[in-house]
Amino acid sequence: KCSSPGCGHEGPERRQTAKDTGWGECTTFISGHLKSLASACPQLSASTCSARFRRGFVWGPVRLLPAMRATISLGRSHAHHWQFYYILHQRHPLDTTVSAYHSFGWSHPPAPNSTKEQLREYQVRRANIRNQTADQYALSSSDLYVSKYLLYFELLESPPPGAVLIRSRYEEMVLFFSQWLNQILAPFELSFNRMQREALQRTLRKKYSEAFSPNGAHKRTITPGAFTRELQPETISLLTERHRDTLIRLGYL
Repeated sequence: KCSSPGCGHEGPERRQTAKDTGWGECTTFISGHLKSLASACPQLSASTCSARFRRGFVWGPVRLLPAMRATISLGRSHAHHWQFYYILHQRHPLDTTVSAYHSFGWSHPPAPNSTKEQLREYQVRRANIRNQTADQYALSSSDLYVSKYLLYFELLESPPPGAVLIRSRYEEMVLFFSQWLNQILAPFELSFNRMQREALQRTLRKKYSEAFSPNGAHKRTITPGAFTRELQPETISLLTERHRDTLIRLGYL
């Protein structure tokens, strides 16, 4: 769940323990669990396997590169009878960077049950970020946030056999939620009939229709384009040129 290096775990290969409530890096645990389920299916008939996992499973949000690679690897495996859907959610990389600056520098709390050493690391990282301006943080960190889209492009160019790729844009989600939701749910016709999709749509619209309002804390600002207000024009120009190819492929230029 948590993509912060200060989450209290020791890297992407740490196994999830019984005491882990989902805050940490659980790539090894989750990918191993899913692979074990996939390996069990060939011993069963397709109908039995589908019935056993009839509700399916959702793994996300997947923000870390090891976890992203694991989901792609699992989708390319032939040892399953599942219909895979990949929702590729994107946000303008400069907006993501500015949001991370405020989140990791101010609003993100330390992980529950952190040790003294983990709290110290969390405090050091937060202090380092607070000692930077938004422009300094963006200039030093934007490469990381942009690099994650390389796996998006890999999926788009060579998707796993039979997988359905669904493009999602943060900007559409927060500004036009109902239309965005229709677009996201439409491809699931392969697994759910129209009545099921409509029921799910009503449930989600009711639950999340008010979710995209700033609360002054983690949801500091919702409106797209915050980077244009918080970064200097020179910084925006430099980073736009540096990441031009990625911004074009994502539709922001």
